Amino acid sequence: QERPQAQSFPESTGRSAELQPPLSKPGASVSSADPADGAMPAAPPQVRIFIHHTAGPGNALPAIQLAAYLETHGFAVTDIRQVDVPIERPSVRYFSGGDRRESRRLVDAIGAFYAKAPGRAPHEAADFSQLVPKPRRGSIEVWLPAPGADASHST
Repeated sequence: QERPQAQSFPESTGRSAELQPPLSKPGASVSSADPADGAMPAAPPQVRIFIHHTAGPGNALPAIQLAAYLETHGFAVTDIRQVDVPIERPSVRYFSGGDRRESRRLVDAIGAFYAKAPGRAPHEAADFSQLVPKPRRGSIEVWLPAPGADASHST
């Protein structure tokens, strides 16, 4: 069975976050962590957001709108993916304890986006750090249920 094409952003492979290989950027340098040479330790990897929505007519638009909002608020949305299972409630999932703070910031940003429809936003981030195998550090997932007639976000 052929899988529907996901809405892709730069650096996307179209695979689930669990299967994402590490991505390297040409020309990226890593600072030395040796304090003797005066360099600062490398910054933690940038958080990459994957937005999932239930497949179906009209379900992609809220995910696209949320992605655009998050991008303008400093988040790197890597991919928007449709899934063939119903998503019952909104959620944010992180897979590394080091991503907890950014996950909470993401929950707050989604809450602001859905301020007029608070039932569409997750209330907290879910800790999936015990998942094996886990995606690379910096991967955070957003799961959006299909919009209801009374719960859609208006711009």
